[in-house]
Amino acid sequence: MAAFLDFYRLDGLLRHRLLRPEYLLIYGRRADSHKTESLAKKRGLMQSKDQNVVSFDRLAPRQAGSEYMCASISAAGYRALSVPPTITLGPLWAEDRSRISDKDKAIEANAYLSPERKGFLTKRMAYWDHWAELESKGTCGLDSE
Repeated sequence: MAAFLDFYRLDGLLRHRLLRPEYLLIYGRRADSHKTESLAKKRGLMQSKDQNVVSFDRLAPRQAGSEYMCASISAAGYRALSVPPTITLGPLWAEDRSRISDKDKAIEANAYLSPERKGFLTKRMAYWDHWAELESKGTCGLDSE
C-alpha cells in the first residue's frame, strides 16, 4: 500500500487510514447480460469481494463529479487532461489542484467553454495556485510574485 500512496503522492490523513482497493468493471449492457445463460454466468464469475461488475446502463452523472478534473500521472507529477465546464474555484480544492500542471491547456482544449469562461478559469486557476503556495492564507494579487 505504501507504493500506491507514494506513486500517487497521497499524503496527510490518507497515510494513517486503512485503504482497501476496490475495482469496478463496467461490462456490456444490462439487457445483454441475461440474453444467454453463459453471459449471466460469466458476469457472476467476474464478481468478487474486491471487484464489482456493472453495466453501462448503471452509469449516471453525479453532482460531485462537476468538480473532478481528469489528470494523468508520471514521474513529473500530475498533468491535467480535462477540466469540466461546471468546475468551481476556491480555497476548498486549491491546494490539491495546485499540484496539477497544464490546467491552462486543458481549459483551452475544452470545447464546452466560451472564450470568456476560458479566460476567467485560466486567470483564477493561476490565482488559486499562487494562493496555495502562500504560508499565510488570505487574499493575494496575481501580480505579486
